[in-house]
Amino acid sequence: MNQMLKMELINQGTEAEIRLIGRITSNNAPELQRMLEDQAERFDRIVIDLRELEYISSAGLRALKILYVKMKDKGGQVVIRGVCEDVRNMFNVTGFSKLFTFED
Repeated sequence: MNQMLKMELINQGTEAEIRLIGRITSNNAPELQRMLEDQAERFDRIVIDLRELEYISSAGLRALKILYVKMKDKGGQVVIRGVCEDVRNMFNVTGFSKLFTFED
C-alpha cells in the first residue's frame, strides 16, 4: 500500500477490524478500494478504525461507500471507529455520516 497509507487487518472469525493509518488520497484510494472489496467477501462485519487517519479524500470516501453497499447487499455491517474531527467533518459535509454506524 502507498507509503502515505498503512493498513492493518485483524481477522476475528466472521468479523474484521481494519486500521487505516496516515492519509487516504486519490492516488492510494483505488488500492484501498480493491482491498476493502476483498474483505467484504470474507467477513460479515467490518470495523474500520480511523483513529490514526489524518485525511480522507473524496476518492477514499467513495471506497468506503462501495464497501458499505457490498456489505449491506449481503446483510453485513460496516462500523467506523475512532474518527478524528477533520475526517468526521468530511463524512458530515458529504452526507456519508448518514450511511455508517460510528463508535468512539
